[in-house]
Amino acid sequence: MKKEKTILTFITSIRHPDNSNDYNGVWNLLRNTLRSICAQTNENFKVIVVANKILDDFKSDPQIKNLEFVEVDFKAPAEKGKVHTTMESLRHDRSTKYVRGLIHAKKYNSIYTMFVDADDFLSNKLVQYIADNDKDQNGWTIKDGFVSDLKKIKPKSDPKSFCGSNIIINTKLLESEINFSILNNSSTQNEITKSSSKFYLSRIIGSHKFSVDYFGEKKLPFTTIPFPGTIYHVDTGENHSLAHFRTDLENGAH
Repeated sequence: MKKEKTILTFITSIRHPDNSNDYNGVWNLLRNTLRSICAQTNENFKVIVVANKILDDFKSDPQIKNLEFVEVDFKAPAEKGKVHTTMESLRHDRSTKYVRGLIHAKKYNSIYTMFVDADDFLSNKLVQYIADNDKDQNGWTIKDGFVSDLKKIKPKSDPKSFCGSNIIINTKLLESEINFSILNNSSTQNEITKSSSKFYLSRIIGSHKFSVDYFGEKKLPFTTIPFPGTIYHVDTGENHSLAHFRTDLENGAH
């Protein structure tokens, strides 16, 4: 029997509790993000949250659906109590968690994958638009959206990336440089690190800034989503980028 395909799988990771100002607050931010994801007009999607410590059962929230958790025991990217760390440490933590999410997502047979920051918001039209326009694209990029501190909101546009929730990648292409034959649902952070190059894990899996150029140089261009698709949420107290509403508008986001 042919396995049914999922149009889009959203994967997000939660920062280590040892490196958070308020871990309960992180999960409250996540709740609002998940509500925005799960408001999709087309329900052929899945959501995976990868975290060191799971605090709440979000399945009891009627606005959140198609969600599964992956709990990991990866080490903290910085010493306990330190909220902000180097970008390399951040990307290593995030990329290895994302790969664990990809391993878990294998059963969904998803056509596309989107890595999402756990405090941003997404358009509810994304899954339906991808379903209507899927021609086996290499990927999609969201260049138009908004930046907000939940008190004020302003439009933001950047042809490459203005927030961490703006790239949708063909799953086969995304996974093409990861050796999944040595990985499983119990793979350690060290095993995941060995499954691909340091560059690919850090810059393509663990970051959102480089994918479009990286695949474009390989003659694998991405298609642009033709509407504002995301709200970059700043001033949360947990932003890795230290972005603020005013300075983000003046200088560009992470």
